[in-house]
Amino acid sequence: MNIKQALQFVSDELQAISANNVFLEVRILLSYILQKPIEYILSHYGIELSYNQQELLEQLVTRRKNHEPIAYIIGETEFYSRRFFVDHNVLIPRPDSEVLIDAVLKYNEGRKEVKILDLGTGSGILAITLAKELDQATIVATDISNKALEIARKNAKALEVTDRTTFINSNWYENVRVGEFDIIISNPPYIATNEESLMAKETLLYEPKMALFAKSDGLANYHQIIKDAKKYLNSNGLVVLEIGFKQAAKVTEILEEHGYKVIAKVKDLAGHSRVLVAI
Repeated sequence: MNIKQALQFVSDELQAISANNVFLEVRILLSYILQKPIEYILSHYGIELSYNQQELLEQLVTRRKNHEPIAYIIGETEFYSRRFFVDHNVLIPRPDSEVLIDAVLKYNEGRKEVKILDLGTGSGILAITLAKELDQATIVATDISNKALEIARKNAKALEVTDRTTFINSNWYENVRVGEFDIIISNPPYIATNEESLMAKETLLYEPKMALFAKSDGLANYHQIIKDAKKYLNSNGLVVLEIGFKQAAKVTEILEEHGYKVIAKVKDLAGHSRVLVAI
């Protein structure tokens, strides 16, 4: 089987479950198996796959046909133009979360030695991306899952920010020092438990439910994060939160109840309010 035949084989196999993204997924899988960039795949159709490569391709296609996400199959994904390790212990980063990074960079107001707290860091993508984008930032990132923190530390090492990122096992603020931070960020679980039936099969089957769902119509974690935030912020500190696409009004209300003023509602790629910036 050569590359051209492999592309056709995988396309045919995955068409039923991944019609919209099948051509991208085919190229990603072959790039992973051959350890070559996608550009190479597209310009070397005649290259033959070895027996072991063909066998591995069939195994990966079977996993994908069982609705396992591509990111888990190859063990990595892209966020803010960087590669991050992921596995089944962490949520797969969504492109909409890049809006949170943009918001922090915009509303940081020129602070250079900024101190940031990332609550519920998961794979560490937000903390690490901000460490890369703000070269004098120091970031403390928490997660309740030690397995998630292992992935976050692995990503920090790969992207060479271990000197400015600290990862702590903590249930939100539990093990965090008070009064230290200029900015608190979080992309907490915010999907209402009664919306589980609306989720994509690959999300429900493979991604960690504790990173997806929250009680009280998906708002429980916002109550927890917001009510205690002032204890951990310096004066004029910012709270920057990713929210569900229907939650802007409710989370704004929670922020205002605790004395915050929302200074920005940042829209995602689909035009929904996705990030709130409050002071």
